[in-house]
Amino acid sequence: MSSTHRQLISTLIKNDKASIAQLKLTLQQECEALKTRNHSELPPLIEEKNRLLSELDRSSQQRASILKATNLPTTKESWEQLLRDMTNSETQAEWTWIQDELKACHTMNQVNGKLITRSRNTLGHLVNLLKGQVASPELYNQSGVKRSNSHTHTMIKA
Repeated sequence: MSSTHRQLISTLIKNDKASIAQLKLTLQQECEALKTRNHSELPPLIEEKNRLLSELDRSSQQRASILKATNLPTTKESWEQLLRDMTNSETQAEWTWIQDELKACHTMNQVNGKLITRSRNTLGHLVNLLKGQVASPELYNQSGVKRSNSHTHTMIKA
């Protein structure tokens, strides 16, 4: 492997670290905006999150190119073997940090998704209350057919 590849790997890892640190901060800000229901903050955060994910995707494509140039399959295991064979322990530790932080970002994104779902459900319930519709579960009757027990109670008449 050439020194050019080593330098490229080092640059990729440093860029990934910066992108992941920024992604984690963006996810934290998104979580706070969701918790406080400050929805006006969400569009720029989502745009930033998408930009950072695109950067990480480009980095992944560059790693695949390096593996292809060294005649290795484009797998995570091949990449990790290449790092063990051709880089120092500091670079390998940085790669481990990247993997751990990506998992943390994934978990944070799942939490944010749950907050969005909960907020959407709450909003839907409130709209139904304003419309005078009581959401009720669908129940099965004796013949095994689902039936809804929806009732309408008008709260306001114009």
